[in-house]
Amino acid sequence: MHRSTDPSIFDLPSDKLDEISAREGEEYTETFDAGFFDCARCQTPLFKSDAKFRSHCRWPAFREALPGAVKSRDDSTYGVQRTEILCNNCGLHLGHVFADGKFSGDTHPNAGTRHCVLSLSLKFRPLSA
Repeated sequence: MHRSTDPSIFDLPSDKLDEISAREGEEYTETFDAGFFDCARCQTPLFKSDAKFRSHCRWPAFREALPGAVKSRDDSTYGVQRTEILCNNCGLHLGHVFADGKFSGDTHPNAGTRHCVLSLSLKFRPLSA
């Protein structure tokens, strides 16, 4: 689904990526194999699979990113105040981060945040690869 998409899609504004993701679905929501979730544009490792949890929010959710891999900025699109997350290396829009991890299904003792990430912005790399 997303893997065959033209790479120029990553040049679209973040709200357009959100719309495409919502329309096409999320291929990594139920991916819990051991490995890494890398940036789909520059292949920078962003999240370890052991930081992923079932949040029941449609998008893949992670309690934390790899150190230094993700940056954030304020986002007020659609009249809602949120925190956008981006790849720290190439600036690709990844999704948003929320402070509701414990209330969104994360049962880990360090639960806190929920990085709600678009599958479109990710590429899964199995640990054995």
